[in-house]
Amino acid sequence: MPTFVMLTKLNENSVKEATSLKKLETEIKTLVSNLCHQVEWKENLALMGPYDYLDIFEAPSLEEAMKVRTALRASGKGEVELWPAVDWGQFKSMARRAEELMTSPA
Repeated sequence: MPTFVMLTKLNENSVKEATSLKKLETEIKTLVSNLCHQVEWKENLALMGPYDYLDIFEAPSLEEAMKVRTALRASGKGEVELWPAVDWGQFKSMARRAEELMTSPA
């Protein structure tokens, strides 16, 4: 399945105290699992910087990945960026094939 990376920046009103983090986590997990049954979460990391969270997940299609992004945006909890990602080994293989095509005689 294709891999996607998602960055989330929470609104100031989303989490006013530590106890609301658990409530927010439960709310988002429920929302995503109800809408996106085929998404498989790989990693969820808290960040120090302009974004609060980095999520890595697999989805069977771009449409399913967009459902995750749309669900989070529609919740009104924050801003979300979503990018497709490729495993480094797979990327190197793709780059080698592209190089072969560019250097082979026509």
